[in-house]
Amino acid sequence: MAWRLRNVLSDALWRSEAGIPLPDRRTPSLWVDDLSARFTALDIAPETSPQLPSRNIP
Repeated sequence: MAWRLRNVLSDALWRSEAGIPLPDRRTPSLWVDDLSARFTALDIAPETSPQLPSRNIP
């Protein structure tokens, strides 16, 4: 998921800096809003750190 997020933000950044429209003609801020909505729908909160599995080594 992190790789996808990085790719989407990177694409929006270089296209906006180069003056090239985004593929669906939305603005970079609308892309970020869409990503936020998708993460919310997946119940992924960026403010919280992931729970690591516990290691119960005897």
